[in-house]
Amino acid sequence: MLKKYAWVVKLAFTALLATQLAMLVNTRVEAKLGAIQVVDVDHVKVAQAAAFTSISEYDPILEKNVFNSDYVWVKSDGPSSTESRPEDYELLGTVAWNDTFSMAIIRSRTANKDDVYRVNDPLGDDAEVKDIERKRVTIERDDGRIEVLELPEAVLPLQMASNSPMFERGVDVGEGGIKKVGDGAYVVDKGVIEDAFSNWGNVMRGARIVPHFDRGKISGFKVKRIKSNSIYKKLGMEDGDIIHRINGKEITGPDDAFQLMAE
Repeated sequence: MLKKYAWVVKLAFTALLATQLAMLVNTRVEAKLGAIQVVDVDHVKVAQAAAFTSISEYDPILEKNVFNSDYVWVKSDGPSSTESRPEDYELLGTVAWNDTFSMAIIRSRTANKDDVYRVNDPLGDDAEVKDIERKRVTIERDDGRIEVLELPEAVLPLQMASNSPMFERGVDVGEGGIKKVGDGAYVVDKGVIEDAFSNWGNVMRGARIVPHFDRGKISGFKVKRIKSNSIYKKLGMEDGDIIHRINGKEITGPDDAFQLMAE
């Protein structure tokens, strides 16, 4: 009889052992959980929600300027309202490259004289060239005023000296006033040059001229994008040609070219 119900006894014993083991594990887990701080979840949610405040609630602080703060404005790309246009100078042309090679031809109306200027060069007795851009030059007066010279669409004629040694009359230059006398060498009638440079705007727009560098130094100027009706085309120049010298003088910088043309 005992052997017949032995499996029942084993099952009951196993169930009892499992129950005791479960109670032991439960007791241990409760002991561990008791050391953990209970957090009020609803309270945390309310606190986090309160941290996000509408920016409009700070308007009274900004309006009253309670911190006595100053506004800092970022300079825009456009002209400032404090900039003015000087009456005593006129911009005739620019070569915008960088602060080292950028050049500008500026006419002094009071002295009736044209000259070539670079960045940081003094302009007259009370001004300095601060920046040279394409068709725009910024100058600063001694009193701190900022003035801007801009190149108009129609540039006033630039008068050339009648005693210029660059292009002498009396040379048979052929039809059109231009004669090729060698490989890359031309003789140009002075009248052709005077006509071409009577409007600096047309000269500047006739082609794109950029410095040509040889071993890190300027060795002439490369002519690109030549227009069909420009002085460069009349000289037989093609895109990519390099001007190394004018009237036998080496061109080592923009000022050399401008000075030769203005002499």
